[in-house]
Amino acid sequence: MRPFHLLVSMLAAVALSACQFPGQDQPTVTKIVDGDTLDVDRDGETVRVRLLNIDTPERGECLYQEATDRLTELAPPGTRVHLEHDEERQDRYGRELAAVFAGDVFVNEQLATEGLARAVTYEPNHAYTSRMEAAQARAHSAHLGMHAVPTECLLPTDTARRAYELHAEDPQHRAFYRDVMRDAVNAAPNFTYKDQALEFIDGLD
Repeated sequence: MRPFHLLVSMLAAVALSACQFPGQDQPTVTKIVDGDTLDVDRDGETVRVRLLNIDTPERGECLYQEATDRLTELAPPGTRVHLEHDEERQDRYGRELAAVFAGDVFVNEQLATEGLARAVTYEPNHAYTSRMEAAQARAHSAHLGMHAVPTECLLPTDTARRAYELHAEDPQHRAFYRDVMRDAVNAAPNFTYKDQALEFIDGLD
């Protein structure tokens, strides 16, 4: 190929890349913090990014490590990603809120599709809510990840787990033990499985 034609081809490739996501951030991943948080480098500045409209298990909860590992696979350090933002760009902790795309993969949606994240909405950011809810529904129907965890994952304390055991052993006081379990779930800070756990408890005989 002649030098002139090579130069034209290179410039065209660069232009095409720039036009795929016009006006969007395309920083580089530097660190995976957990299943729904990562650090990126933007023009020499480290920015912490919280994935929009999803929530993955917290440290100490079931599937925490699996979600973190999967995000590492989808957007490993060194990956150039592009970010799309909604109405509110930062949360109260100063983290940037974004839909994260790695190549053709919508990372937020992929985590929800695999059952490693639940769909959440924090107003006013709801541009991707319907997609996350649809992804979550697919995972739920397929019994994937968070939608197929054992019972102990839904009971965040020893007291709740003991109440579950006694619920089976002491039929006369089952309502009391269900209340104990509900109280434990409601009191657990940032419990990712809260809604799922309460639904499980309500379904006990």
